[in-house]
Amino acid sequence: MKLRKSVDPITLVLSIAMGLQLIIIGLYIGLLVWPFYYNGLHMKPTAKVASGYFDPKWYVPFCYTSPDASEDYYARCADGAEENPNGGGLLVAARLIAFWGPFLLIILGILVGVFLFRDWSAFRFSARVIGLVYLLVTLVSLGFLGVNRLGLLLLVWIQD
Repeated sequence: MKLRKSVDPITLVLSIAMGLQLIIIGLYIGLLVWPFYYNGLHMKPTAKVASGYFDPKWYVPFCYTSPDASEDYYARCADGAEENPNGGGLLVAARLIAFWGPFLLIILGILVGVFLFRDWSAFRFSARVIGLVYLLVTLVSLGFLGVNRLGLLLLVWIQD
């Protein structure tokens, strides 16, 4: 029996969409949430973090010194962190994920929702479960970003 005949195409589409969602969420956690907590920014005054006082390019893992930076105290990594030669690239990736991640989650969520509710009765039980779990994870992720103050603070912090 060929693989094409043994796997339901809708289940495959839902699985691919869920895999993309998990990649986006993993990148979001790895590039935004982890550095935020690792650098102790959750213990700093919210107003200072939101105002850009703690520039991400001076904190782990984004810390790098730009070629045009002077050698004064303010051109060095915060809290004695070592420079990361890939810090600039990581910061760009974090900003891309912070900006495009929610949009991609919404687009994928709409796609899955249309697939799921259009032919609900025709789906196997596994496709229904995968689709509902996907929509639940999407709603929780978007709720964290849009409703939770911490989610909004992460987005504001990384974009400064």
